[in-house]
Amino acid sequence: MKVYLDTSVIISLADSLDVFHTQSLTFVNSLAKRDIECKVGSPLLVELGGIFKVRGAARCFEVTSTLDRFGIELEVIDMKEVWQLSQLYLDEHALTARHRLDMLHYAAASLIHCTHLAS
Repeated sequence: MKVYLDTSVIISLADSLDVFHTQSLTFVNSLAKRDIECKVGSPLLVELGGIFKVRGAARCFEVTSTLDRFGIELEVIDMKEVWQLSQLYLDEHALTARHRLDMLHYAAASLIHCTHLAS
């Protein structure tokens, strides 16, 4: 089993003051106890650009160091493939264009063969 963690979960893990920190911590620790792989994909890198712009380099470092701290593996995937698959999801009305970033995560999770997605 492989679980894809959306950026919101990573951000919650990184910030002890986040409203979902405790729930995210409990969830990720329970996965680790069961030897379930935790993954994140290239869309996280896209979102880090926005985080850097708004919150700065220190916040980006907190977020990326969280991956190491919790053993979350970053799978770098060609964003062209991710974009194309997310467009198919959009064409099939899985979500609306307003949720494009979510669809990028769904596509990345599919491309790295995750069985579940947590957001």
